[in-house]
Amino acid sequence: MSIRTKWFIANLLAVLFLLGTLTLTMTIYSRNSIYEKIRENSRYSVSQLALNVDHLMQSYEQIMDFLYTNYNLQERLLAQYDSFPEAEQMYFETVDPLLQSIRGSQQISNLVFYTENPLFQFAGFFPINDEVRRSDWYRAFRSNPASVKSWWPPRKDTYRNVGVLRLTQRLNNLNPDAELYVTMDLNARLFDNLIANENKRHRFIVALPSGDIVLDSQLTDIFGRNLKDYSFYGELTESDSGSVKVTDATGSYLLLYQTLGGRSSVRGTKVISLIPEGELLTNANEIQRIAFLLFGAAVGLSIAIVYFLSRGMTKRLLKLASAMKSVNSEQLQPIEEIKGNDEINALGRIFNGMIARIDRLIRDVYQSEINRRELELRTKESELYALQTQINPHYLFNTLTAIRGSLLENGDKDNAEMIRLLALSFRRMLGKSGQTIRLQEELETVDMYLRIQRFRFGDRLIYDIRVPEACRGCEAPRLALQTIVENAIVHALERSERPISIAIRADEAGPGLIKVEVEDDGPGMTKERLDEIRRGLDEAAPSGEKHIGLRNVHQRLQRSFGPPFGLEIDSRPGAGTRVTMLLPTAKNTSDVQGGGPHG
Repeated sequence: MSIRTKWFIANLLAVLFLLGTLTLTMTIYSRNSIYEKIRENSRYSVSQLALNVDHLMQSYEQIMDFLYTNYNLQERLLAQYDSFPEAEQMYFETVDPLLQSIRGSQQISNLVFYTENPLFQFAGFFPINDEVRRSDWYRAFRSNPASVKSWWPPRKDTYRNVGVLRLTQRLNNLNPDAELYVTMDLNARLFDNLIANENKRHRFIVALPSGDIVLDSQLTDIFGRNLKDYSFYGELTESDSGSVKVTDATGSYLLLYQTLGGRSSVRGTKVISLIPEGELLTNANEIQRIAFLLFGAAVGLSIAIVYFLSRGMTKRLLKLASAMKSVNSEQLQPIEEIKGNDEINALGRIFNGMIARIDRLIRDVYQSEINRRELELRTKESELYALQTQINPHYLFNTLTAIRGSLLENGDKDNAEMIRLLALSFRRMLGKSGQTIRLQEELETVDMYLRIQRFRFGDRLIYDIRVPEACRGCEAPRLALQTIVENAIVHALERSERPISIAIRADEAGPGLIKVEVEDDGPGMTKERLDEIRRGLDEAAPSGEKHIGLRNVHQRLQRSFGPPFGLEIDSRPGAGTRVTMLLPTAKNTSDVQGGGPHG
């Protein structure tokens, strides 16, 4: 990537970051300001609607209060009459004019008095019979003697085919035990006119203290619905008012609610408004769109300005870079001087000086390299000559074979057998290359070594090799097992006068792991000596001349197969020593060696 491109991208990113940050900050600020302003207006609308609902309900409660405080009316309704004509005269003189004046309201669908007097068989009167006693409003009055007035949820009036909202009143002001009640049925759409035209797009809900819905501006069938049926019911708190964002299947809304207080008949009535969030943010989204348009225009102008500035500043740098590229590494020549009186001109002069110094250094180093390579060639010739003087394994094997033949001719079969085993051992050790061999071949080498040692120690050496066929195919470092066995011969058999047994066993120790154990019943070692040997296994360099073989085997195992593999040593005084060699299984050997160094 050229410096002009880098300079252009760096400046462009800086401008984009500043413009983006400024645009985003102003957009968020204006969006939040508009949102809060609309939220305040919506909260005011809900409060105003709650106040209008309270006043409307109070206006009808005042009619009931008038009936409740009318002693003359209650006295005449509770009086005992001797005949129906007397009751009828009272009705037309007192009750009927009053009912006519009250029923003049268009919103009052029905006004009914409930009494136990059997003579009141007039329009607007209903006897308290078993059907009335089973009604909800009557049982509510009977269960709560202190209750005087109550609102009831809308119900469908099948006779008039309209919904009615009922207000009930106990008329016991004159006589607390009087069984005299009045019910007022109002049009269920009573609250629709309270919603202003500009708010028709919003959803308004009015719920009685019991949760029963008396108004839902988006539903025509509200009969039997309760506030608990709405998905946002859980967002309503016990506070008198509040606002919260809610989301349902139709979208996101701002929910505002106001709870009526004051009179016991309406205390707990909730007025709720649901405003679509998209409508709230219409103006904010318009401002955001304008901000993005301005951001795009500013970015386009910034790209043009940054491009021309970067082009002017990097033109001479590109010329200098092009001149530097044209320099031939075999013939170092100074470049043409870059005009100007700034850092670029100084960089050109410094480059020419560096070219001159490099040319001198190359000439000096070239001659030194020729001399060094001549010395290396002479050293290689000396090494090749030294290699030619080393013992030839085939020559050594043939010589041992000749000695064995001579011994057989002289009838010395024991020494001839020992020479045969020694020759085979040399052939195995010197005949193959590579750092690792199969465990089967290592076991054969160990068996030959132990058979040779039997000639030396006789019956004092007892050994037993038991390795399953499944374990014989795994890889092991060359002469690793023989080193462990040799260590047992030196430190157990040579230091003891009694016979010593050496057992070689192998078994699976876990997934992908083979455990090969060499155990003797020799004198063993103390805990201090055992700890010293264990510490020496991981030392970078030997700390002494003893047990170097075990350390080398341990580190060769780890170099070949990885840190999980190596030697484990256990011993107790008088109980012998057990050396465990951990190897990978045959199927995992290639994976292990592929993942680590091959020692």
